[in-house]
Amino acid sequence: MGRMHVRRMAIFLALALVMTSLLTASPVVRADSDEGNLLLNGGFEQDVDNWQAWGSGFQVVTDAVYTHSGNKAVEVANANGGGQFIHLKAATTYKLSGYGKTTGGTGGGITVWYTLPGDSDMQDRQIGLRFDGNDTNYTYKETTFTTSDDLVEEDYKSRIGIWNDGSPLLYLDDFSLVEVTSPAADSLITNASFESDLASWNKWAGTFAVTSDAVHSGNHALQIDQNSGGNQWLQLMPGKTYKLGVYGKTTGSGSTGSVVVKYMQPGDTEPTDKNVVIPFDLSNSSFTYKELTFTTPLDMVTGDYKTYVGIWNEGVTTLYLDDFSLREVGSSTGGSSGGSNGGSSSTRLPKLTSLQVGGSTVAGFDPNLNSYDVNLPYGTTVVPQVSASASTEQVVITQAEQVPGTAVVQVIENGQTNRYFVRFVWTASAALDENFNGAPMGTLPAGFEVRQNGAGTYQTVALDGDQVLKLKHTTDQSTNGVTHSFDPQTGSFTFEYRMKNTDQGTVPIIRLGNKAAGTTALSLVEGWGPKFNIIGQDFSSADKPENKIVDANLDLNAWRHYKLIVNVPKQTFDIYLDDVLRVQGAHFLANISSIDTLSIEHIAWAQSGETYVDDMKINQLRTTPSYAFNGDFSQGLTHWSLAGDQATLEDDHGRGKLSLPGNSGDVNVTLSKAYLAQGQSYALSFSVRGSFEQSVTVSVYSNGESDSQLLHSETIQAGTAPHLSTLYFQTNETDLNLQNVKLVFTFHQASAQAWTGYLDNIQLLPSDAVLPLLKSVEYFTIDTIQAADVVTAEGTPYAGVPVKRVTATFMNESLAGQHAQFFLAVVDASGAFVSSSAWESDVDANGETSLTASFLLPGDATGYRIQAYVRNPEQKQAYSPIAERALER
Repeated sequence: MGRMHVRRMAIFLALALVMTSLLTASPVVRADSDEGNLLLNGGFEQDVDNWQAWGSGFQVVTDAVYTHSGNKAVEVANANGGGQFIHLKAATTYKLSGYGKTTGGTGGGITVWYTLPGDSDMQDRQIGLRFDGNDTNYTYKETTFTTSDDLVEEDYKSRIGIWNDGSPLLYLDDFSLVEVTSPAADSLITNASFESDLASWNKWAGTFAVTSDAVHSGNHALQIDQNSGGNQWLQLMPGKTYKLGVYGKTTGSGSTGSVVVKYMQPGDTEPTDKNVVIPFDLSNSSFTYKELTFTTPLDMVTGDYKTYVGIWNEGVTTLYLDDFSLREVGSSTGGSSGGSNGGSSSTRLPKLTSLQVGGSTVAGFDPNLNSYDVNLPYGTTVVPQVSASASTEQVVITQAEQVPGTAVVQVIENGQTNRYFVRFVWTASAALDENFNGAPMGTLPAGFEVRQNGAGTYQTVALDGDQVLKLKHTTDQSTNGVTHSFDPQTGSFTFEYRMKNTDQGTVPIIRLGNKAAGTTALSLVEGWGPKFNIIGQDFSSADKPENKIVDANLDLNAWRHYKLIVNVPKQTFDIYLDDVLRVQGAHFLANISSIDTLSIEHIAWAQSGETYVDDMKINQLRTTPSYAFNGDFSQGLTHWSLAGDQATLEDDHGRGKLSLPGNSGDVNVTLSKAYLAQGQSYALSFSVRGSFEQSVTVSVYSNGESDSQLLHSETIQAGTAPHLSTLYFQTNETDLNLQNVKLVFTFHQASAQAWTGYLDNIQLLPSDAVLPLLKSVEYFTIDTIQAADVVTAEGTPYAGVPVKRVTATFMNESLAGQHAQFFLAVVDASGAFVSSSAWESDVDANGETSLTASFLLPGDATGYRIQAYVRNPEQKQAYSPIAERALER
């Protein structure tokens, strides 16, 4: 049976990338040296240090299949990118080069942006490298450009930008931006561009001649036909590292032509092949740059006529070469044939000595504190500039792109990088923040008003060691309660309060709505269990199964904490009761563009009980991107790894599916890409479930190069049904390597029975951020929902009546059999319930059940919809509509 899984996508404003057509090739060796490279961390070996991500899909990968050289490359998802500021000079020639590949599509690339007089910001100068659907293997490309004479030579006026606008995934590695000098100026090869004919070159055989028919630059290049060649004698030194580079192209047919470096060692009678070779083959049909780095041995023989660079075309019709370069790039005492990387390590991170925003020191600055919030008036669009200093000379600042946004300051010294975060946050005073402690005892707090003609007692009283608002209405009074107006809310916001009643029959109602329109957006009611969306005084409208928050009476002696996440643009809301998600995605009672009024009342016929409320808050919703990369498996298994005997981990429709053999012991599932800051509080939330209960230990480690530090660890019991677990922890101000954190989920499989489970929804957030919600698909999905017009059969009630017959098939995606309640409900154009039908049954693991119901619709019904719900009676939890379709009359 076909099933569709929908994955959420984040859509970002795409930057225009207009690229020049460039050369393509795959050189066999690249230089490891970054000498002269204006791009910091162009090989992404330091993760995304020095790069600013534009979206969550700009991240480093370590799997060898995705890297060109070294251990890391950058992976760029569609509609994502990143960049870094550079410093360009006017009227200067540069070469931009690097390797890239795509997974198909129209591709993406890297471009150069800089500022000219009169520009309000940097502009794309249509200079760059683009990799398209033909580049499915790593391809080398380069371009040379000269900046304008009037380029603005100031900080933050030029940058390199990466953007993927046309491929599912774009991979980039080994990028370089260097200032171009004349090859003759710094090259150990004389007449490297053949502008002086064959001066300094020696012909061996065949056609080894200067030509103007095919050149890379200047007026001349070297033509070498098949079975032809020549050389130039060199003076190189033992134990030195050199970089050899050359542009070449081929024509005709055949195999390869080569550039080689040969030298002598003791025992050699002439310079011999030392495997220092740059080949060109038929794929290099246009001029392609190739280079390699090599180190001469300590016993290399020096002197005249002992070393040369040679050229021999053994296999193609014609080989053209131009613009040779050979220079020393470092030294080695090992005498190996390749360069070596060295460095020192330190356990002490470099510190800032000052940190300013807009020229003023950040409030509370402490070199040992890495994260700062700077509050700005709501709606601020001008991004403040961050400046900083340190005892080391290398301080790299990536300014925030917008407000809200984050600036990142990196302090680099002796191979160690320390990051500071300056978060620019919009602040707006809470629309409502009332704990009733400021009002005189026995009075109604300022801002609250008794409803017109309302009868009852409304005043602050002492209760449970606190000062709260007491509401007691007069029985049989149709109008009662209080109201409070606040600034109109047109986006997403949270509404929180605590409530306590003295009797089940008190039946308090809290409503949010628009005062001028006299319209209610949503309501919550307590009476023999909490419910939502009571319509007016019609208690039965909220007493339907689909409107019950919890199928149980209330503990009259306990306070209950309600938290609503209200989304005005989507006309929906979620309900948390005592910090547990109970209702997700419920519809407003009416279409409403803004909410500005709160009312607290009792249903008219309720008995004269007492209701107490406290800690009422309305705040704009604060959300934060997760500090854990690919925690939702949207990028497959990128950054995920598995360690366990015969265990398997796979991406199953955007979830991590784990299979553990019986008695497999401890199995570690690791997410290796996350970051934290010192001295901060965090919430780690995740969903895990399986074929039977399983003990899981969740650990957070700082991930240093030589050691790891355990930051937090807890053990939970994973069940068979979906559940969102949240662990809270705090980092210390002395914790190290927090820019490279890993999350380890250790499954303790001691059962002889094989276990299969799912891990998903991993979110690492500040502890005060709004936690994510469970996806409905975690529990039940709808395979089909169909509606048809029928006439009721003779001999049945309402025989011969035209009705709308609806059938929905529910799929149990849990790994165990579930007992559940299933609902079909008809709602009108405003979202108000019209009619519903329910069915309760057992459903096997991965099984299905169907519910069919007939609904009688009004003759003038327009805009009606059918919604399908599932409720898990054991969890006492109502899920959002997991399917919805229009019903036409």
